[in-house]
Amino acid sequence: MKLTFKSLKLYNFMSFHDVDIEFTKSGYTLVEGINNYISDNASSNGSGKSSLWEAIMWCLTGSTIRGCKDIVNHNFNDGCYVRLIFKCDDKTYDLIRSKEHVEYKTNLFITIDDKNCSGKGIRDSEKLLHDYLPDITTELIGSVIILGQGLPQRFTNNTPAGRKDVLEKLSKSDFMIEDLKMRITDRKSHLSQKQQSNILKNTEIETQFDLYQKSIVEKQSKLASMHSVESLQKELQDIDACLASNEGSLTQLQLQRDEKQLEYDENNNVYTNLVETYNQECSVVDQKYEAQIESLKVEIAKKEQDIISRQKEITQLESISDICPTCKQKLPDVHKVDTTDKRNELQAIRDSLAIASDTLEKLVNANQEEKLNITARYEEKKSALKDLIMDQKAALNNLNTQINSIVSEISRLTATKASVEMQVQMFNDQKNTLETEIGQLQNECQDLQNKKLYILNENEELTERLAILSKFDTLVKRDFRGYLLLNSINYINVKAKEYCQDIFGNSQINFSLEGNNILITYDGKEYESLSGGERQKIDVIIQLSIRSLICKYFNFASSILVLDEITDNLDLIGCNNIINLISTKLHDVENVFVISHRKDLDIPYDNLLTIIKDSSGISNIVY
Repeated sequence: MKLTFKSLKLYNFMSFHDVDIEFTKSGYTLVEGINNYISDNASSNGSGKSSLWEAIMWCLTGSTIRGCKDIVNHNFNDGCYVRLIFKCDDKTYDLIRSKEHVEYKTNLFITIDDKNCSGKGIRDSEKLLHDYLPDITTELIGSVIILGQGLPQRFTNNTPAGRKDVLEKLSKSDFMIEDLKMRITDRKSHLSQKQQSNILKNTEIETQFDLYQKSIVEKQSKLASMHSVESLQKELQDIDACLASNEGSLTQLQLQRDEKQLEYDENNNVYTNLVETYNQECSVVDQKYEAQIESLKVEIAKKEQDIISRQKEITQLESISDICPTCKQKLPDVHKVDTTDKRNELQAIRDSLAIASDTLEKLVNANQEEKLNITARYEEKKSALKDLIMDQKAALNNLNTQINSIVSEISRLTATKASVEMQVQMFNDQKNTLETEIGQLQNECQDLQNKKLYILNENEELTERLAILSKFDTLVKRDFRGYLLLNSINYINVKAKEYCQDIFGNSQINFSLEGNNILITYDGKEYESLSGGERQKIDVIIQLSIRSLICKYFNFASSILVLDEITDNLDLIGCNNIINLISTKLHDVENVFVISHRKDLDIPYDNLLTIIKDSSGISNIVY
């Protein structure tokens, strides 16, 4: 599969309003950023350099590189869309993905060779796009088209086990074992369902058996208690005595609880009123200082902005040179401007700012001190009331616990009394009936025991069969996967050593599979134990090695390659080594876009693309 990108249009996407870019210029393009939006407080970061590639990813997959959800430029109220035109092998694709757009709504439109191939809605279109271009995934784009040090699609950003999953998807080895996995899963599911069904049956048998046993015990207990009517009548007398005692205790406890509840409610109201008074006094103090504090904050903000503006003006004036850079002679019509007065004015504003900041700090401290004094006056009262309320609450809880216990006991005694009265009433004919029922229940229990034994034997056989399937499943998921990946891993390891020689001057990198994990080591140390600079260089080596694998063995090619800040945070030697590697080893791409904040690097480039964010926060493209 060969992707040839033709053009890209962004409308209200992220910080852009309405821009177009044509991928017609070949060679190396250096992407620079200028941020004139004061709120960003940055000269280059945040200008929108990475948003172009975010737009490509979003249009193709519906996701941005960094997982950003809020992609609509809210400076405009007509939504956004991205249009991407590219060729895939011999077909021309024209994709328009929109969100909350006044005309397109939230949708995905697909045109292939000037034919509308869109679905009925965005979900249907996304499914169709996946069918048309099944290999275009975020993992592929992040491994072959858009490479970046800080991007989440970076291969080393995964765990050792996660790296294997990603490589399987990229190398398509997971498709080869999908049928085996499905067959094993279906068989395991069938056996597991049968086993679960048996377990449910067994549970039902055990539940029924327990009910029968419980019923037998109850009936035998009733038989044992039916020796004479006199014993049952004596039991009724004892129950009545217990009921009378418990009811008396319940009445007394309820009276105590009502008294305690009244005391608790009164003290709780006092505490609430005390807190309200305390909050009101604190609010009065805040209102006393609020106007002065807010006024000083506004004054300080204005002075800080004035300082930035004047400092910028002085810097521009002092940068004027009256010496010719070629002949080193003084230029006759150019005069250096004396900025002494302007620097004095700037210092005066800074002094004024320091005074205002000091005054603001004093006002804030005074405000806090007055509120602390208020807190000190109320804290002891609040604490005492709170302790009293907590004690009363604990006493109420204790009384309620006792009441609930007695109510439960009365309920139990009442039920027992009803049961005994029924036994007395049915004494003459119940004995024979109980004996017959006990015999029937014992026969039922024996039948249930036989069924349970049969199910247990069947489940033991099912467990053995499932264990065999689990071994096959493990083999397919781990060892067989590793075998399928072996050639890919060996190629990446060889390529990584080649690139390592270019960047580190040695080939001490290793890319290997151990069990279910892909391990990356350098100089005998695991990737996670390397320094930040070493990890960044290793990231570049691994990304380029995987890219080489996909391009060579899976017949994939892309007309553009984006290198997003892959050299930032490295020393000059390391940066130059990476630049040299890219310049000498990547010959299969028509357009290489290099994004970097480094000003000290001599990056060779054929074209310059500048993204400027203006003072209102809108980004534009300048060639």
